[in-house]
Amino acid sequence: LGRYSDALEIQEPLVETSKQVLGEHHPDTLIRIMNLSIRYANLGKYNEALQLGEPLVETSKLILGEWHPHTLNSMSNLAWTYSALGPHKKALELQANVFSLQSQILGEHHSDTLTSRSNSRFASDFAIQRPACRAVGHYNGIITILHVSPVQAYKCGRPASHAELT
Repeated sequence: LGRYSDALEIQEPLVETSKQVLGEHHPDTLIRIMNLSIRYANLGKYNEALQLGEPLVETSKLILGEWHPHTLNSMSNLAWTYSALGPHKKALELQANVFSLQSQILGEHHSDTLTSRSNSRFASDFAIQRPACRAVGHYNGIITILHVSPVQAYKCGRPASHAELT
């Protein structure tokens, strides 16, 4: 638990081996790349996560299809990476797209759809009300707020005043 650096030491060579043995476009390789991207994000290595996440989403769409659960998970993870790095508009648009697709595929009451709805609302509120705060990770709908000063952390936990929003 929480031994992300140790996991990274295992996952990096695993991805390379998977590419060599199964091929870059094999579904198992794509899952391993997604897991490696998540691990980078867990360690605060958002640029590395982004370098894996963006091409992963495109490849997943081509190989598995936009409606495939692994593609949707990759899109959601990329949205969180965008959120951590600051392009909140991209994060909001991508997370809203994931929610829309999951609603159509799984139905509005499926647990994955409900999580996406929650993530979309959180991302929207977060981007509008808390531009100084950074949502940098999530796991099963649990959001982690990091890299903020004590003053910013205080502001993240309470409603914003009109003066703070302008």
